[in-house]
Amino acid sequence: MTISNLQGIAPGNYTIGLKGVRGTDTEIRYVNLKIHSAAFENISLISPANQSNGLNTTVNLSWNSNINSESYRVQVATDAAFANLFLNQTTTATNYTVNNLLQETNYYWRILPINTCGEAITGTANTFTTGILTCNQVFTATDFTFAT
Repeated sequence: MTISNLQGIAPGNYTIGLKGVRGTDTEIRYVNLKIHSAAFENISLISPANQSNGLNTTVNLSWNSNINSESYRVQVATDAAFANLFLNQTTTATNYTVNNLLQETNYYWRILPINTCGEAITGTANTFTTGILTCNQVFTATDFTFAT
C-alpha cells in the first residue's frame, strides 16, 4: 500500500482504517500514521521565565511539547548568538536540569525541535541570570528589645 500526496497535511497523528475484502469476508484494521514536517515552529519555553534573576547554579528548564517533534536539542549559552555553548544535549523529555552553572552569569537558553525530517537551526531564546551562592554565614542577634 502506498500513501501519497501528503505535502499539505499538518504534522500530527492520524488513524487510518484499512479494509480488506476476500470473497464474503471483510476485515478492517486501523493503523497510526505520523506526519512530520521540516518546517518547525518555535517551542514555547515555560521555565525559568524570561529574564529571571538570582537563580541557583542548578536550573530546571521546561518547555511545552510539540506534535512535530520526536526529540529536542537543549542549548544553553553565555551569548545571544549561541556561539559559546555551555550545554548542547538532546532529550525526548520536556524538561532538563542544568548543573554547575557559574555564579552571577547571564545565560541564554533555547529548545530546538528534532524529527525524522531534520532539526531546527534556530528558535526563540530566553535568558536568565544566576545569583551569588553564599554559604556558612553566621548571623548573631544583639538587639532583643522587642522580644516577648
